[in-house]
Amino acid sequence: MSSKKLIDFTDITWPFNLLKSNLSIKQMQKGEEIEIVIDDPDVLQSLILIVDQSPGYFFNYSEENDLYKLVIKKNG
Repeated sequence: MSSKKLIDFTDITWPFNLLKSNLSIKQMQKGEEIEIVIDDPDVLQSLILIVDQSPGYFFNYSEENDLYKLVIKKNG
């Protein structure tokens, strides 16, 4: 069974939102799923690059009301 947690970094400014998001990704356990909510499109693009280059991670993202939601799952 996978677990999913919501992490809201909308009130955290750059570079702290990027650093904290990256730390959350690195601490993920196998089978875990997180949803990161941010309001900075540049941070979104940086996170996509990080996750895309990390083996065993899958992601999708969406934009809604000037917020970006990045859902990441760790399989391996």
